[in-house]
Amino acid sequence: MDQKPTYEELERRLKDSRNRQDSLKETNFIFNHCENMCRLVLENISDTIVIADDRGNLVNVLPSTGDVFGFSHDEVCGFKTIQKLMGGTICEICDLEKAGRIQNVEWNVIDKHGNSRFLLINIVRVSIDSGTVLYAIRDVTEKKHADERLRKSEARYKALIDNMHSGVAIYEVKDNDVVLCFNSQVL
Repeated sequence: MDQKPTYEELERRLKDSRNRQDSLKETNFIFNHCENMCRLVLENISDTIVIADDRGNLVNVLPSTGDVFGFSHDEVCGFKTIQKLMGGTICEICDLEKAGRIQNVEWNVIDKHGNSRFLLINIVRVSIDSGTVLYAIRDVTEKKHADERLRKSEARYKALIDNMHSGVAIYEVKDNDVVLCFNSQVL
């Protein structure tokens, strides 16, 4: 026959139950706080993240991914695979398995409006929501265009100076010293 618990035993069980409930409430609070912080960060970073399985099937796509490609989030998800979204295979899974991560892959895609977009992609093996490959994607289109404009401007300036028939002296003051530069053809 089972003995009836004593009053002290019932009191101890009740206290244990309350402690477990308090612990569960605290765990839920911490979990919700962490989840909200992650959501806040991921919704406000300029980069975007795509998670895919080993076959390239899209598992999770941040809403900001659509901004990079000019599509809505639903349209991005409709691509179904990272290969279709990116217009090709960025890396082979076997290469990723060997390296563990592949960094700074420069990739060019055409967005929904037919514009060329330059992306910088970091790829890493993960284990999140059935996904195994995480693609961190940064749109560097504006930087690429600015770099190209600067390169062309510098080339025009160099051509101008190199092809002048009269002497040119350029000076600037650095730390109270005057630095002089002359075009090489006049000297």
